[in-house]
Amino acid sequence: NAYALKDVLKKSLLLIPLFFTPYFFDTLRYTFHPDAFYLMLTALFFLAILYGKESISLVILFLLFLTRESTLLLGIIYASLNWFRSKKLLALAVLVTVGVSLYTVGAVQAIGKSNPHNLSGPIYLVSKLSYNFMTNALGIVPWINTSNRCDPAFKISLPPLKSFGAVQEIGFCGLDFSGPAKTLITLLTIFGIAPLVLFYIWKKRKNILKELPFWMLLALMYGAAHFILGVMAGTGVQRLVGYGWPAFLLVTPFLLQAFFKCDKKFVLKLACIHLSVAWLPFIIQRVAGGIIFETAVIMFVALAMYAYAYRIMKKQETRRELDFSSMCCDNHNHAN
Repeated sequence: NAYALKDVLKKSLLLIPLFFTPYFFDTLRYTFHPDAFYLMLTALFFLAILYGKESISLVILFLLFLTRESTLLLGIIYASLNWFRSKKLLALAVLVTVGVSLYTVGAVQAIGKSNPHNLSGPIYLVSKLSYNFMTNALGIVPWINTSNRCDPAFKISLPPLKSFGAVQEIGFCGLDFSGPAKTLITLLTIFGIAPLVLFYIWKKRKNILKELPFWMLLALMYGAAHFILGVMAGTGVQRLVGYGWPAFLLVTPFLLQAFFKCDKKFVLKLACIHLSVAWLPFIIQRVAGGIIFETAVIMFVALAMYAYAYRIMKKQETRRELDFSSMCCDNHNHAN
């Protein structure tokens, strides 16, 4: 991947955000963790798209489904973008791949145990998203009768429907703002200042989506969607938001190169700020005590670095037309 990116990324220093952020180190150090395999397959998928290898991308998409159910988001976006760019046959092929993948995954899951609450699939998905959003974003701690999490402060009975499985009562335990604090730190730091760079460029060029090559648009939309939905998709917010890395650690360096005058001094400054923000939680959590104090310090330092980076970008902005022609690979100019 690094070799391929070097062909289209003129400034090699822009590769720094890809390989030195704690996200990759944290993912790869878990030898048996499926996220490392998912990370590799995702990188291969976008490499196939970059080189126009659509048939290979479908095979990789199938393998991604076997690794993580969140691949459904990638499949839907991939099919939708192909449909809107009038590649309807490919869009249908993607949907067929999604269907076959879901059937295969469902057959494998049927061998194992159902979810501990015996909820139906759709009800379980809606409940999971609602439950995790309340915990991770609002600080509300939900309660259900199938869990002994707490003595509920409030509860109500549900109608005896089969789709509710063993869940007969729901309520909440109280408030716990450590979840939202961790979520906020994750969103601010996991990808360094890359979210700020994307927001800055989008603010200046509202029509940027129409200008991007297909692989970049797909990576951007998939990554941004995961960055948002990761807050409610599960309890491991950092891991789930991290699935959005293609938008922030892959697309962002290319947009930076196209939108700013990227001399060495500018790139090194942003790279240092980027890595400082990304590693900030690991540093602060080792010298500070207490979640509230840690959150306050990390937020203050991160926002100060965001402001400094914004100031630097404002001085370095270029008004030229964006050119993405050199940022694409296809079967014609990259036969090997």
